[in-house]
Amino acid sequence: MELGTTTIDELALLDWKREIFALYDRVRDEDDPRTAWKRWRRTRDRLFSDHPQSPLTTRQRDDFGGLAYHRYDPGLRVEADVVPTDARTYDIETSTGPAYTFR
Repeated sequence: MELGTTTIDELALLDWKREIFALYDRVRDEDDPRTAWKRWRRTRDRLFSDHPQSPLTTRQRDDFGGLAYHRYDPGLRVEADVVPTDARTYDIETSTGPAYTFR
């Protein structure tokens, strides 16, 4: 790994992923679904607004007032059991170079 921008970009990407994983963990642990939904929105809006790995351009961030969301509707909430499956891998083509393997 090179020192410089590449390292910073990779660390920032890892931080983005860490924040998203932590967000989903906190949302799953929340007893109140509406509170969990509000937390999910606030955290995503903060990441899009402030995080170095935000997909928004600098100009978009300057005008950013939050992502568009539908209003909370408890009637659309779905509970389900997640069942593990066998791991599968896929080769994902890219527009800029070689494919990468996704699991």
